[in-house]
Amino acid sequence: MTPRSPVNIAVGVAMLAAICAAHAGVARANDRPDFLADGQRYGAETAACAPGAPVDDGPLLTGERLSVYTYDCTFVGFMSRPDGDTGRQTLATAICGDDSGLSWPDMFVLTPVSGDTVTVTSQNDYVARRMGEDRLALLRLVEREFARCPQ
Repeated sequence: MTPRSPVNIAVGVAMLAAICAAHAGVARANDRPDFLADGQRYGAETAACAPGAPVDDGPLLTGERLSVYTYDCTFVGFMSRPDGDTGRQTLATAICGDDSGLSWPDMFVLTPVSGDTVTVTSQNDYVARRMGEDRLALLRLVEREFARCPQ
């Protein structure tokens, strides 16, 4: 692995984002955002919202996890801060994995854009896209919209 490999750059960006978020002044740690606090579910595709739908029916966001086809991320922490445009943004840290048993860290920016829609950006996918390496963006989550599932 070279010092400028995509993995090293992604780790560096993740560390910088965590430091910046920790010093944002008004950030609150381990504060699950209101739009996920009461068991709400959000799907990037309609099939993901069906009761008992398998993970491969589409990306699904809950207060505990983010499932994207064969990838699954379990949230281990949240930090929120007020945002002038959206009301509040949340940085969610997660441990992700796939069917092979491989695990990796990721961070997500969760931004409510309306009462029923949240955009999700994976830090790892964002870095891969900025480097022109879309093939490395496993989750394909850069400003991806998730709509609230009907109750």
